[in-house]
Amino acid sequence: NEGLTEICGQQARLAYAAKQENFDYKVFFEVRAKTGRCLRTPELEQQCILGGDTHPSAYVDVNGPAQMFEEFYETYDVEEGDVMYLAPDERIALW
Repeated sequence: NEGLTEICGQQARLAYAAKQENFDYKVFFEVRAKTGRCLRTPELEQQCILGGDTHPSAYVDVNGPAQMFEEFYETYDVEEGDVMYLAPDERIALW
């Protein structure tokens, strides 16, 4: 649920950004990454991955939502074969 909430929120923020003149998507994605970073013990990270915590792991919380949006691919020139590439038919669109 937390992961879908983040995707939904990011989708809303990107819809707003699309209406802004000269919006800086690089700053947008990098600020999100910086605010999402954290230090976790291996045990806590394992709880996140295995479902003991409702929040996704920090890696998934930042990278997962970014992979859903074309703006991310365009900003960082991510292409098929790159580690962060996710095929369009595997991306989640909530609205």
